[in-house]
Parts: sequence; C-alpha cells; structure tokens
Amino acid sequence: MTLRKNARATGFVPSTGGRAPTPAGDRRFSACAHWRRPFRKTHALNCPAKAAPSPNATMTRYIDLLERDELRAAGIPEPWHLGRADRVRFHELDALNHVNNATYLTWFETFRVAYLIRNRIGYHGPDAPVVMLKTARVDYLRPVLIDEDYVVTGRTVSLRRTSFVMDYAVFARGGIAATGEALLVLFDADGETRRPLSEDLRRRMVEEDGAVAE
Repeated sequence: MTLRKNARATGFVPSTGGRAPTPAGDRRFSACAHWRRPFRKTHALNCPAKAAPSPNATMTRYIDLLERDELRAAGIPEPWHLGRADRVRFHELDALNHVNNATYLTWFETFRVAYLIRNRIGYHGPDAPVVMLKTARVDYLRPVLIDEDYVVTGRTVSLRRTSFVMDYAVFARGGIAATGEALLVLFDADGETRRPLSEDLRRRMVEEDGAVAE
C-alpha cells in the first residue's frame, strides 16, 4: 500500500496499487486504510479501532527467544521462562479483522521449532530425531488485532519415554489472549521407529520447565 500526502492537507486518504486516490469525504468507501472497496454502513463496524498501546511495546527484540528476565520485565509471570515476541501482520487477520484462529497454531509452531533447536531436540544433524506433532489444541480467550505486539510462551509440562506435552500462551495487551497444548513424539529418521528422550533432555525439561515425568 502506498501512502500519499496527509489526508487533511490534500483531501485524500491512502490508496492502493496505483488506483486513483479516494476522496476523504466519500462515504462509499471505508475509512480503514487497508480496505478499498464500496461498502454498506454496516461494514464500518468491522473496521478496528487503533490498537491501544501494548505493555509489550517496549519489547523491540522480536524473533529471538526471550529469557526469563525479559519476560518478567514485560509482565509475563512464572512459570514461563522462554518466549518469542512479534507483531501482528495484516495477512494474519480474518474477515472480522482480528487474528485468524489458525494463525495461533502457526505462532505455537514457530516458538516450538526455536525451543527444539535451543534444546537440541531436532534439526541439528543427520542423526537428529524427527519430531512429530500428534495432537494440538487451542483455547481462544480474547481477540488480538492488527499491529499489536504479542509474546508467545511455551514449556514442556509432562514427558514419557518417547513423547512430551507442551503448553503455550499468547500474551497481548497485558493479559493472556490464547492458550494451547501439543503432544509431540520423537522418531528415528525412518519416521516409524520411536526414539526415547535422552536422559540429558529429560533432566533439562524437568529442571528448566518444571515438567513431570509420567
């Protein structure tokens, strides 16, 4: 989207893709900068208000894993000790202009891959175990909107011989927006033979995440 000059100075609002600018007073068009098509009055209800400043707004270190001290500074409580901060993108929204339900699963997956690499569980050599997702669940507690900062946290809560369960939470605007759970199973490279969790991995999951061996 190409932003033109200030709407008050020119009488035009932002427009897209080389199309003619839209007169600012033309009520046939949405006031949302990202929506450019004729609409009925009821459509204006779907136009999200500008997101309130997030308590995570001072957390500008996106993508990398955040450690315990950084999470506490952002107001995220124990027992979460690892997190990943990012900002909502337009393509992650649904027709109601908040984050699509399926997007949360992608957020959890992105955190999980970073968590696995950090703990050398997968993706680190020819003999690395194959980590397969068996089940996943999400509880949606409140919507997250465009351009909001959020933090995904996760930890292992229980483990067995060849599998473990992870819990997740999404923090935005000072509270929990969603929680999730996933059951993961380790396999050898053939994708058929189950691989036991190493003793070192089991110890770290118990000591760092507070996981319970079942």
